Amino acid sequence: MQTAMGNILLGTKGAKHLLTRIPPDNVINTTSTTEPSITTYRTYVNHSAWRLYRPTYPNTDESIRFRSLLYVNKRISTSSHRQIHCNHPDLVAIKVWTAEIQFLIFSVYIPPLDVHQATSTTSTESALKEIENTIEQHTRESNKSTRLILAGDFNRHHPAWSHHSVSHIFTAQAEELINFFQEYQLQWCLPPGTLTYWSPSHLGKTSVLDLTLTNDPTTLIKCQLYHDNYGSDHRGTYSEWDLRPEHNENAKPKRAYDRADWAKIGQRLVESLGQALEIHSTADLDNEVNQLVETTTVVLDQHVPLQKPSPYSKCWFTPELKPQQTLLNQTR
Repeated sequence: MQTAMGNILLGTKGAKHLLTRIPPDNVINTTSTTEPSITTYRTYVNHSAWRLYRPTYPNTDESIRFRSLLYVNKRISTSSHRQIHCNHPDLVAIKVWTAEIQFLIFSVYIPPLDVHQATSTTSTESALKEIENTIEQHTRESNKSTRLILAGDFNRHHPAWSHHSVSHIFTAQAEELINFFQEYQLQWCLPPGTLTYWSPSHLGKTSVLDLTLTNDPTTLIKCQLYHDNYGSDHRGTYSEWDLRPEHNENAKPKRAYDRADWAKIGQRLVESLGQALEIHSTADLDNEVNQLVETTTVVLDQHVPLQKPSPYSKCWFTPELKPQQTLLNQTR
């Protein structure tokens, strides 16, 4: 199973690049997104090849901007994953399971602090407490072994992952995180000191803000930065895991029955079935029904064209709408 994590603060273009430049048949399975942009219609970027999971935190009046999303590739079967409740606006969580193990995957965003702010001003306690409650609940409810994967923008500085000296003020601000990581035996997947942030306003200022963590590094195959920042001041992180969730099998192509020549199909059926026999017993009836079903199936396979759906197609778009779309584009 492969994951991508990216901060796309600088607009919808970065989000679209992150999704559309990963082909629908690519092996990427989940994408964790922090500080997502909102379109003109106040919606988050969608893609036909991905399922979008937003925070489950109540936001009926849409007064809260969610700063964490999870996209799951539709190649991952819904029989082997689902979203789980996480009562915080900056957290999204899903559960992926195999026969023996369940993986809890979190997309996390923690607001930043500057050197003049006290740690308590925007404490990480509420987010970490909700992650802890979610872990405990799903560990208690399942007899499977539980593994954790956390990815996101943690906005804290500490020598443990920065790999260089850090002001004692920033170190104190990261204390809650350090205690949480130690409690759940979480280890960072990128090599310590791997830069993930480049300041657009202070050239040369860099930092390690984005972390991917797990309590089971044996399932991690590799973890590295993307070569492209997709328009953000953060660099995306790619990680590959040996989770082996159930994938959707390649479904048999559907047939375009609305484009079939039914007059020709009916004529071909009459010719193939020939003269009906008289039915005198149950066995005669069964034979006639079987012949009808088999002949109908063969004729339909021969004369009904296959659909060729595009991954970008819309289920509501019909051929009747095409002239209207053309007219609209010409009048713009």
